[in-house]
Formats: sequence, C-alpha cells, structure tokens
Amino acid sequence: MSQAPAAPPSALDLFSLKGRRALVTGGHMGLGITMARALADAGADVALASRTLDACKTSAAALATATGCLLLPSATQVPSLSLHPAPAASVVASSAAATSKRGVRDTPRS
Repeated sequence: MSQAPAAPPSALDLFSLKGRRALVTGGHMGLGITMARALADAGADVALASRTLDACKTSAAALATATGCLLLPSATQVPSLSLHPAPAASVVASSAAATSKRGVRDTPRS
C-alpha cells in the first residue's frame, strides 16, 4: 500500500522574510497597515511611513505587540506622485535615517 504524500509547507514557510527589512508608505491605516501586518507576519522588520506621526506610532506599537517584529514609525511627506525618483528617494532616505538612529542596519546579502 502506498503512503500519502507529505503535506506541503505553509505559505509563510515559502515566503519567509526573516532578517529582511521593508518600508510601507501610508502604513498607519487601510491597505498600508494590512501590507505591513503581512510583511511582519512573514518575519520582516517594517518601517511605517505616514504623514501623521502619532497615528503611525500607534499602529507600529500595535503591530509590534501582535507580531513580535520590529516596527519603526516615521513621519514623511511625499510632495506628489510622479515618475521622478526624488519623492521615493526622500521616503527611503528618511526611513533609513530613522532605522539607523535606532541601531537597525541592513547588511548586504552575498
């Protein structure tokens, strides 16, 4: 008699982000907080960027408690949506500054 095949791994095992960092803009509500939760559930440390720092801090604290991952709030104003890379670069730079102030640094993977 043949044996049943082994169960496939869970989706989170296939999509592990442990040791990775993520930046979510608009991260304190709606789709942003949902995406941040999914990334944190998968093991990533997440920087939340929002125009409202207090709301971002509240959301980051709640997600950190729920997931055990590091969540960093950051107030960021993106002037407009355009194809120009400057607004995106300013968001990344401000979040990078926030993470380095807290001692979190990404290292290149080989």
